[in-house]
Amino acid sequence: GDSSNLELKDVKALNEACPEAVFHYTFTYDGKLISTTDKEVRFSGTRIGNMNAEDLRMILDVMEDCDKFVLEYWNYGSLTNEMLAQIREEYRDRTKLVWRVFFGVGYCLTDVDVLRCTYDLSDGNSANMKYLEKVRYMDIGHNEWLDACDFVSGMKSLEYVIISGAPIKSLEPFRNCKNLKMLEAAFCEYITDVSPLADCPNLQMLNISNTHVEDLSPLDNLPLTHLTVRTNPSGKCRLSQEEQDRVTKQHPDCWLSFSGAQPYGVGWRYGEDELKPLDHYKVIREVFRLDLDPNIPNHVGWYLKDEEQAEVDKLEEAMDAALAALKQPTVEETLPEETVPEETTSETTAVEENNDQ
Repeated sequence: GDSSNLELKDVKALNEACPEAVFHYTFTYDGKLISTTDKEVRFSGTRIGNMNAEDLRMILDVMEDCDKFVLEYWNYGSLTNEMLAQIREEYRDRTKLVWRVFFGVGYCLTDVDVLRCTYDLSDGNSANMKYLEKVRYMDIGHNEWLDACDFVSGMKSLEYVIISGAPIKSLEPFRNCKNLKMLEAAFCEYITDVSPLADCPNLQMLNISNTHVEDLSPLDNLPLTHLTVRTNPSGKCRLSQEEQDRVTKQHPDCWLSFSGAQPYGVGWRYGEDELKPLDHYKVIREVFRLDLDPNIPNHVGWYLKDEEQAEVDKLEEAMDAALAALKQPTVEETLPEETVPEETTSETTAVEENNDQ
């Protein structure tokens, strides 16, 4: 039971008066027994009860050593997502505040690693995804009612993203995704501009087949290793030949695919043999658990298992090594420039004397 009849505000006052002291108090809130020394606290149930923003802040104030505070409710009463996001920011340096958010026909906690929501996502039910700031791998392809992805601006941890087949019109929200490594945006036919991706310094793999992009100059300074720009059903490329030639010269070590009827095949997901998956596609299959077909998770987010993370780390190490090798200067680039020896004073004098004779 409670170790004291003190109220939370009294415990907070004691902590502030004696910051060097260690207090151990237990108290009950919303039917749950909590200790001020708990490292992790998890509330769950159908409704949050009477907890409000003031109470939540007070609890977090007295739990100075709490690493993670989880609210796994189905109904948050007076606490809105915006309130919870504000409190998360206030206590970011001390306690990770996590809560359940709802989107499409699914839900997940705000600190998951992976999010997959294909179909059933729309502009009207996707806004809450902006609170999923820890998601690194996201598949929201094939959502035919998703015209915008503004929520991406809050998902700053994104590394691998699939939006293929969605009528998304702008990539502007991706400017905040500094860790983005792969973007598959095939069949996003309303996209005309890739300039927001210039602010994604780690982008290596990009598929913009069947879009209306005609200028790739914003990508000039990116470390691209795979770029696919095809157009179905003709298999031709929307880019002019001049632009294709320019991009080829700009990215001499990038696997470029400008033609072909299958935008997901050789050069994007598979090697030349059309059978062996490329490393970045192996990552996709691993994190989204595609080999669990027909039980592939959907409309939900989840945490990577230790063995999944280990496999991803191994694959990314191989990709990083390959990228580092591409960045190594050639022999010609490392050779010192030839210098023309300067004439000595005596040589100059001799020439002048000969000219006077």
